Amino acid sequence: LKKKKQPTLATVSDQVLEEIVSDVQLGHFGQGEPVIFQGQRDVKLHFILAGRAIATTQDDKGKQYTVADMARGDFFGYSALLANEPSPMNIHATEDLEVLVLETEAAQKMLKRSPRFAQALGAVIDARQNT
Repeated sequence: LKKKKQPTLATVSDQVLEEIVSDVQLGHFGQGEPVIFQGQRDVKLHFILAGRAIATTQDDKGKQYTVADMARGDFFGYSALLANEPSPMNIHATEDLEVLVLETEAAQKMLKRSPRFAQALGAVIDARQNT
């Protein structure tokens, strides 16, 4: 099984990080706690710093499907970056979870100013959509 390349904040210049620091928050969620709900609007970009989370989606008949099991280095909430669409999935903490939360404006600035980060994010999004 090949490890997918995750976008890393290490590819973002210190200057850009300094510009967005006021739009970044640390989030904490307890085991079992919901982080994002399917259909939720104004979703932010979350990077997992510690813990685990699961992404699920529910069909029209109410059947739930697991989309991804996520751990440190994974991210979620990227729909806010693309078209400001509602979240297509639910995210719940499966362990105590610590995340770095980027406001939409900060994430968009980071994408515009950090081509390597944007390229890595795009590759992961493409891979997830083709799974």
